[in-house]
Amino acid sequence: MASGSRAYHIGLFGATGATGLHILKQSLQHDKLTILARTPSKLATFIRDSPNVSVIQGDTRNPHDVDKVVASGIDGVINCVGGGTAMFFGGEKDICQVTNKHIVQSMQTHGVSRLVTISGIGVGSGAEFMPWYMTLGRMAVQPLMHHIMDDKEKVEALVTKSGLDYTIVRPPVLTNGPLCGRYRAGVDVVGLSVARADLAHFMLRVFRDEEYAKKIGQTPTIAY
Repeated sequence: MASGSRAYHIGLFGATGATGLHILKQSLQHDKLTILARTPSKLATFIRDSPNVSVIQGDTRNPHDVDKVVASGIDGVINCVGGGTAMFFGGEKDICQVTNKHIVQSMQTHGVSRLVTISGIGVGSGAEFMPWYMTLGRMAVQPLMHHIMDDKEKVEALVTKSGLDYTIVRPPVLTNGPLCGRYRAGVDVVGLSVARADLAHFMLRVFRDEEYAKKIGQTPTIAY
């Protein structure tokens, strides 16, 4: 992706989630967005009424709904569907892999190549960079989180074999702190937390900027 003042047409999934809303707010004045929302009423009025936003009502579990977004002339996809706290309580334990599967298949069909999607710290090759205390912590919560990690492992396996120009971002614990724009990012980065606003900032930078073109095909972790 080239950097500079070019406006992109972004297909955004997970727009009504906490991170997705930050993506919307940070890109609304510069880019065009086509978003899929199961409940569009969750979006603020200023977002729904923006001339830069096209809202398609639908569900990421429905491949036909996903296809409507990808076929709308987008330059690429940012996917913020991460499962959220509902996954701790038995809800939609495979939502990440199902969503990414439908996105990948649709992108392959329509010749859209750029994908930025979310995983989690310690998933896949990220485990080798985790310090011992984080590894122990992960083992302690494994009984509660194993289905979440399994879901994200399957996402990474799917995306890395997709043939797309992907970047898989692995955040640690997400907070509701303000955007500061100062964080570390890289395949060997470890950290305890990052604000959703900064995660959104990084995902947009990876999508847009020439500086981050090297992260195509990589799985950077972002943290403070």
